[in-house]
Amino acid sequence: SDLLTEGWMLLWRDKRLRCLSASSFCFSVVQSCLSAFAVVMLVKDLNFNPIHAGLMLMLVQLAGICGRLFLGWFADATGRSVRALGLSGVIAGLCCLVMPFMEAGWPLTVMCLLFAAFGAAIFSWNGVFHAQLARLAPEGKVSIAIGGIMIWIYGGVLAGPALFAATYGHVGHYTTVFGLLALVAFAGWACTLPARVIDAK
Repeated sequence: SDLLTEGWMLLWRDKRLRCLSASSFCFSVVQSCLSAFAVVMLVKDLNFNPIHAGLMLMLVQLAGICGRLFLGWFADATGRSVRALGLSGVIAGLCCLVMPFMEAGWPLTVMCLLFAAFGAAIFSWNGVFHAQLARLAPEGKVSIAIGGIMIWIYGGVLAGPALFAATYGHVGHYTTVFGLLALVAFAGWACTLPARVIDAK
């Protein structure tokens, strides 16, 4: 049992790692919900052809690849890795806020830009986050810290779609539930704020 709890406790004892861990949970919730429900939202709420909806999800994932590369470059170039993580949360939250206002008659170009921005933001945080985790972990404890953070990340992966589906059962519109996800994305951004001291070093 010590092996199971050591990583968790390692992260919890350091305020910076504790805050970043909480942000990883929030970002995982939003990321997993976008992956799981983007296609069904486009089909059910916005009358997309299923093939076109699948292509939109592909655009989200491709934008995520580009976003991850850009965020890594930005973090290296500016030395502000934690602010970069927070920026991902803010952009994802803003994209979520737009979702309830989408209608089937919106221009396809506008929808593509929105989903590309959403994907680039919420799929980009993981690499920079793990780099910071490795940087802040005590010497010789990087693998233990990585193991501990998986509890937070996969907790978000498991909880996100389940909570999304439960909320949809009460709300009845996928776009509305995505709007509520803005609260989670902004919470992830807020959790990065106490850890910004890292950027000053």
